[in-house]
Amino acid sequence: MKRFLLVFAASFAALCAQIPDLQVPDTGAKPVAAQPAKQAATAQAAPAKAPTAQAQAPKPAAAPAAKVAAAPAQSPQEGMPEATQKADLSLEQVLAKARAYAGKENALKAVKALEYEGRVADQTGAVIAQFKYIYQKPYFFRRQEVRANGGFAMLCKDDFEAWVYSGSANGETRRAPMAFGTQDFERNLAIDRLNFFQGASAIDRAEVSLAGVAQWAGRKAYRLDYVYPVGLGKMTMTRYIDAETGRSLAVVSDGGKTQAVDSGALESGGIKFPKETSIYRDGKLQMSLMYEKIVVNGEYPPQTFTSLSF
Repeated sequence: MKRFLLVFAASFAALCAQIPDLQVPDTGAKPVAAQPAKQAATAQAAPAKAPTAQAQAPKPAAAPAAKVAAAPAQSPQEGMPEATQKADLSLEQVLAKARAYAGKENALKAVKALEYEGRVADQTGAVIAQFKYIYQKPYFFRRQEVRANGGFAMLCKDDFEAWVYSGSANGETRRAPMAFGTQDFERNLAIDRLNFFQGASAIDRAEVSLAGVAQWAGRKAYRLDYVYPVGLGKMTMTRYIDAETGRSLAVVSDGGKTQAVDSGALESGGIKFPKETSIYRDGKLQMSLMYEKIVVNGEYPPQTFTSLSF
């Protein structure tokens, strides 16, 4: 199976073991399908059988073919730069700087839900999928993708249920409970996204540390190392925060092999979001996520996070 990256975030890496035709990359996180973490999100056992009310859910329409300007073929920065000097700010000050760039503190604290819509383009700029991601505090999510070849994938989770629904280009579909390791992985991404650089404070056994000052693509940047629990193991990712502006420049994982590089800006609800996230693997462009619409604090009925229909 060809593997690409859909991340922050994100993020569908852990699904590769569950969805045979989903094109997603390895983010470096290694979910552990062992005992779930103590955090409430994984304390619930996954149900044994998919909701029967959704058994006849229609197949979504394929994403229309299109072409967009391709991101640079080579990553602007090799690997995962180490910190070369001590930071002139404390961890708390760096986090505050990153949040201040994103928006005013009262706007960030008021966020209860986020919805993203956009397109996914390959290395050539050809649009290969459309996506919609919905996140709601504390960690609920609904992530769906419809590919140009007719395939699709959906993940949804609330307090009690967590499901994967997928379909391949040849019409085969699958519904299954989400594995505990995948639940933890996706929960971490949801919490991280909803809490704007402070996700580690919202999860048991999670932590963030300030490694110091590094160089990212010629810019002075603060390196933040995040560690989130996945089962009895962990997932790690490193952020580079522009020392001058506070803008998040990139998220790096897998020892520097996978990079999610943000560019542009899209504002919604008084908060700045990246307009595009380019995903590089071993320095080469794999795909780009182009955000076209972001809704802050939309209202979603409970079935949003359990329904397996488009």
